[in-house]
Amino acid sequence: MGRLCGLPPAVAAVALLLLLCPATAGKSSLGPLVECWFVEEAGGRVGSFPSAISQKRALLLLRENGHYRIPLDFTPPEQLQSGMVFDLVVALHVFTRTPTVTAQLGQDVLLHCGFSFTREGRFSLEWRYQFRGSGHVVQAYDGVRDRVLLGQEGTELFFSELHGRGNASLRIRGAAVVHEGTYLCSVYTPYLQAQRGVELRIQEPPAISLSPDPLFLLPGQQMLLQCEVSRYYPLELAVEWLRRRGGEDGVTEYVSQAWQTGHKRNADQTFNVSSFVRVEGSRQDHGDKYTCHVSHASLRTGARKSLRLKVAGESGLCIDTVIGLFLTALVLYGFLKFASIKVCPALFTVAEESKEKSA
Repeated sequence: MGRLCGLPPAVAAVALLLLLCPATAGKSSLGPLVECWFVEEAGGRVGSFPSAISQKRALLLLRENGHYRIPLDFTPPEQLQSGMVFDLVVALHVFTRTPTVTAQLGQDVLLHCGFSFTREGRFSLEWRYQFRGSGHVVQAYDGVRDRVLLGQEGTELFFSELHGRGNASLRIRGAAVVHEGTYLCSVYTPYLQAQRGVELRIQEPPAISLSPDPLFLLPGQQMLLQCEVSRYYPLELAVEWLRRRGGEDGVTEYVSQAWQTGHKRNADQTFNVSSFVRVEGSRQDHGDKYTCHVSHASLRTGARKSLRLKVAGESGLCIDTVIGLFLTALVLYGFLKFASIKVCPALFTVAEESKEKSA
């Protein structure tokens, strides 16, 4: 086993490069384990630079919480060469399990941040928001006096777990577009300071609607079919139209002659856009299926909405028509019955008397 503090000065300086490209391998009871590369000179030097270097897979243990005297509690992987496990005592370690968080509008968001240091004692915590060159403090906590110096509305810390478990996570209630950006979790001790960044991304899937619905045209009539895409974020979005001719076994083709409006911003910073195609009612187009397909960062495979074109005189007597005629007749019968009783009660009385006499 190698111990970083026991390496020669030149090698120890090179060993610091192990942290340039770390990948978390797991966690023992002593602290995090980090997969990395051990890089060292393999030959002579050319001026100030080495003529060649070698690299070997290595494992770095970052001891925390004063565990520097406890033996290792794990078995190194077999593929590691001898001496490629390095044991480093960390005085202050700040980490996150969620370097990138994606949320929809209105959701509660948890930005994870944890910390540990070798000596229990005084510390302070700060969460700072940064976005496009500007920023501000979201939460500031003084652990010495156990009080909050600043707390932005709609955010909170987990004070019950802050001292005992080192849980410095931040919760944001009701995520909005204005919350998108980078959040820096910084922990301060009397002689040390460390921080970790967490990126929050807002993605709101669009709502899609087609009009007119149903799509019913007279022979020779032309109409604009509109696809309304609303309340999406971020801005980047693509709308495509597809047309399937005939039935389900028909040929599907892209509609090239389509146009759309510019993106319109809503009060909640989401966007709307409308796309149009021209539809003509003709016998050969009856039954064609028009589909509006939307691609957006919030949609893994996109989203779509479809309507089928119906041309008057081409549908025949379908079940929808039969049901419509039946309901119309039922309503008409009820109206005539109401009129005979309320509007012309005399006629209704004469009709009833005639029935009785005939009986």
